Amino acid sequence: MGHHLKKKEIMKKSFYLLSMAMFLFASVNSLYAQWLNGQNAQYVIGQANFTSYTAVAGSIGAGGPYDIAVDAAHGKMYVSMMDQNRVLRYSYPLSGNQPVADLVFGQADFSGSSANRGGSIAANSINAPQGLTVENGNLWVCDKSNNRILIYSSAYSIATNGPSADLVIGQPDFNTGTYACTAAGLWLPSDLSFDANGNLWVADYRNYRVLKYLSTNLVNGASANGVLGAPDFTTMNDWPIAANTIGSVNSVYADGTTLWVTDNAAYRVLRFDNALAKANNANADGILGQLIFTTYGSSTTQSTFAATCGLGMDLLGNLYVSDINNHRILIFKNAAGKSNGADADYVIGQTDFTTSASQKGQAGLFSPRHITV
Repeated sequence: MGHHLKKKEIMKKSFYLLSMAMFLFASVNSLYAQWLNGQNAQYVIGQANFTSYTAVAGSIGAGGPYDIAVDAAHGKMYVSMMDQNRVLRYSYPLSGNQPVADLVFGQADFSGSSANRGGSIAANSINAPQGLTVENGNLWVCDKSNNRILIYSSAYSIATNGPSADLVIGQPDFNTGTYACTAAGLWLPSDLSFDANGNLWVADYRNYRVLKYLSTNLVNGASANGVLGAPDFTTMNDWPIAANTIGSVNSVYADGTTLWVTDNAAYRVLRFDNALAKANNANADGILGQLIFTTYGSSTTQSTFAATCGLGMDLLGNLYVSDINNHRILIFKNAAGKSNGADADYVIGQTDFTTSASQKGQAGLFSPRHITV
């Protein structure tokens, strides 16, 4: 697999966050522009304007949007709609509010929204999709409630709604959805990311772990090649809070050889340096949201979280973290160089670092989830 498109083909800063509406934030001029606290969104997806908040279906609807993946090389963007059990494909870049999707995955047409298309699990069905990523034009989907990851080859060129996936990880076939804590099993996978060498990292949410799949092992029903957060592939190790445990992993992001992981149970973000070489159950090397690895607690300050979810990173090494219950996104400049428990540098969704109420309008957020940069 090639270099991850999220890192390789960034055209501008953009964030998509999720509640009843989905917002895109762009830098003032370019990737290198300064962010502004409480910055306005540029476009809205799923609604006609910044003051509408009604869930709608069809090809313009956003019902439970969760994650975004951008394939800039092929002019496509994908949005996972968790509550509508589907993934929508749009043309990219955006040119205005409420764009119309051109294809749907997981449903026969744009009017469908039932889990597994109202029937049994299959290669063309989806149940509560969450994390997305694009690698070499292929779309990877965390089909969370089916306990699997689906891969659609050359997703940008698919012409028919409701296509069948070409590859599955976490299950032995396309008709099985059983959860498992094994090297080949998954339990509610929530996110995934490729590192610079094409190795896959998966947030295995309910098994309290992150799984590593080598680039040479991305086949149907593949077994993982490594695990963080547990001593082996059959042990759940969510407690006590420590440098080698992950109580609730919502998101993973691989930046070169560094892996970032959200641990929502401990209100923190963990950093694993040279992650590919880590042994199973290895300690994290850095932490944001807490000063040390053995404490946890939520609050609303410049250095803490009330609930961590999504992660994103730009080419400058700036890390973006969605803080769900504080209804904001925190930005950490040169995150890998930060000391443990360091302050964020900017905030989006709030005008300052001590405000936590949900905000409406062009600058507001309501429980932002995953992020794409």
